[in-house]
Order: sequence, then C-alpha cells, then structure tokens
Amino acid sequence: MAYYQFDNDDSEANMTVASVAQSTMSWLVRLAGLVLLGVGLWAALGVINEAWSIYQNPKSSRVESLARAIDEATRIDMVLAPSQRADAGTDAARPERASTLRLSYFIAWPIVMLLLLLVGRLAMAAMKTGGELALYDVQIRRFARELIREAVRGGKSGS
Repeated sequence: MAYYQFDNDDSEANMTVASVAQSTMSWLVRLAGLVLLGVGLWAALGVINEAWSIYQNPKSSRVESLARAIDEATRIDMVLAPSQRADAGTDAARPERASTLRLSYFIAWPIVMLLLLLVGRLAMAAMKTGGELALYDVQIRRFARELIREAVRGGKSGS
C-alpha cells in the first residue's frame, strides 16, 4: 500500500516567499471569514430584535413613519379621502385623516416585512460565506486528501 505524507518541515531554510505568502493569505482569508460571520450574526440579531419589537408594538413608529413617507411621496391616502383634498396642505387635516382608512399604512406593512426578510436573507448569506471562509483551510485539506485517495485508487486499478 502506498503511503503519502506531506512535507511538514517548518525549518527556516525551507520557508520560501511563496509559502510565507500562502500562510499569510490563509490567515487573512480566515480573518475576513470571521469578520463576515460576525457582521452576519449582528445583522441577524438586529432583524430578530426589530421583528420582536414590531410584534410587541404593532403601531410602531417605524411603520408609521414609512406610511407617512409613502403618503407624502404618492398622496395615495387622498384617493380614499377626497373631501380632504382641499385641506391637504394644512395640519388641521391630520387629526381627521387619522380616523379614516389609510392605504399608505397597509402598503407600509408588506414593505416592512419584505425588508426584514431581505435583510435576514443577506445576514444568513453573510454567515454562511463567513463560515466557509473561516474553514477554508480545512476544506482545502479535505479536497487534497480526496484527490490523493482517488489517485491511489486509479493507480491500483491500472496495475
């Protein structure tokens, strides 16, 4: 049976510029992976925290401010309340509009949910990629072992 062993001689005489550069790049990739993993975890916890706060307080100021922004940009609430069209520029119309059906509020909720889903998906992708980069060296070693195993099997079948 053939036995393969990688040269693990770490003496200074055998350290070349290429091996130092490879080692440095390996650590940089791992460090980038850990940073990306941390950023993904931070974003995921932020999404969970925001979803929980919206669950506890459905009349959240964030949803309300998004609904206000949608209304200011599109004036969509005026479609349902045409009698207030003349008073739209005054602040006196605000309390009356609070009692009417606001389409912008119903549009804001799906937008908020989609944004939470999008940021959550990006956080999961960042954590997955960060984990893969942090374990980059382990995956390369496993791949090298599989290549050697296949080469040994190919050599035995050819004899």
